[in-house]
Amino acid sequence: MQFSTLLTIASVALSATLGASAAQGAHMTTLWVPTATVVQTNTYTGTRVEQVWTTVPPYEWETTFPITWTATQTATQYKPVVTMVDEASGPERRHPRDFEMS
Repeated sequence: MQFSTLLTIASVALSATLGASAAQGAHMTTLWVPTATVVQTNTYTGTRVEQVWTTVPPYEWETTFPITWTATQTATQYKPVVTMVDEASGPERRHPRDFEMS
């Protein structure tokens, strides 16, 4: 597997995990949710040229043979999703002075 494919799978798994947390309204955060994924595969062909050397005439000759290789590229588009904490739940951050007795 190519590194870009592994990175795409990891990002989808991470966004799915964090997306569940955001749906519960646990905290205010920005999530990047994948919206589209494009996989592009290109096939290339070429000719390999090899020089063969010997000690008898002809001392050098060239041989060619075709080669083929493919390249795969994955691109994922993301959109930001901001989740907000409910106003009824109060402030999220607390300071030690909030608990002091006067």
